[in-house]
Parts: sequence; C-alpha cells; structure tokens
Amino acid sequence: WADEPSIRVPFLLRHPAGPARPGSEVDRLVLNLDLAPTLLELAGHAVPAHVQGRSLLPLLRAPSGAWRDAFLYTYEFEAPYPVPSTRALRTERHKYVEIEGEPPRLYDLHGDPGEQHDLLAEDGSSELARSLSARLASEMITVGVPVWRRRSGREPLRERQLPPDALAHRARDLVERLRPEVGREVLPTRVGENGD
Repeated sequence: WADEPSIRVPFLLRHPAGPARPGSEVDRLVLNLDLAPTLLELAGHAVPAHVQGRSLLPLLRAPSGAWRDAFLYTYEFEAPYPVPSTRALRTERHKYVEIEGEPPRLYDLHGDPGEQHDLLAEDGSSELARSLSARLASEMITVGVPVWRRRSGREPLRERQLPPDALAHRARDLVERLRPEVGREVLPTRVGENGD
C-alpha cells in the first residue's frame, strides 16, 4: 500500500568525516535508492548512469539546495498476495495514488497526514490531480513502468482480465521456480496440497 507508514521511514546517517554537522536534521525526500550512489561517492567511485538514486552528499552539504520534490512509488500485483497493483506520486505536500480497479485518490499530507480525506472524493476533480497524474505517468515512463489507461474522470483504472485459475497457475509457476533452490521436500507437489 502507498500509505505513509508503509513508504516513509526515518533515515539516519553517520559518517565520522561526513559533510553534515553532527546532530543536524534535513527534512527532504530521500529514498533507499540514494544509498548506493552515496556510498559510491563516499568511496570515490563514479555512479553508473543506470542507477536511479542520487548521492545524498550534495544534500548534506547544502540542505536547502536543489533536490527532488517528488518520488514515484510502485507496487505490482504478486500472487498469492491480495494487494492490487498501485502507483503513486508523493510530493513534499501531496500524494496522488492510482490503485488498479479503483478511482484515483489525492491527499494533502500537510493538512491530512493520516490520509483520511480524499480530495478527489470531496470535489470530484482538480487541476492539481491532473497535474500530478501527468507527472506520475511521466515518471513511470522514465523508469520503464507500464502506464495504465483510464477512460475518464474518476472511473477505475482498467483491471487485468485474468482467467479464473490464473492465480493457481502463477502459484504453481512460483513453486516450480523455487523448487531447485529450497529442495523438493520443502515445497508441495501441487498448489493446495497439505491444506494450503
């Protein structure tokens, strides 16, 4: 889920000769993707072009300097878990969320940190939602995530048309892929075996 407690965690960094003053706090959007570029830069290595994160060192040196103002969150449906595919754009103030099979949602995280009041459900449409939706699609294209199609307005995103036994097929495929790694005796021969 794209809820704040699920996607935001405190990030602590300590480096004896680091660029930041000890005890300082920086309230900006940082991601776990930023760890690799930061460690590479600290070690004196170049950051490969394909790496999505950014080194935190410039942010630590100048906390009010230019930095990301939003990030993309994605979750793709995985059998057998009942969590639908989700995409969200989280800015410093707002979060725009698209969940497969549901209408989009928009939250003002400053006024509603618990995400209890969907702004789109209250007023039905918003220029802000259109702007964030376009930016979400742009971010998805940039990192290679397929963009969903929406017919119009608050209609749900198109749902995947899966055959009724698709979940069982996916589970069997997963079992077969894992069998060589964990051993035959650990995994059931058939999905649903042993009361599963």
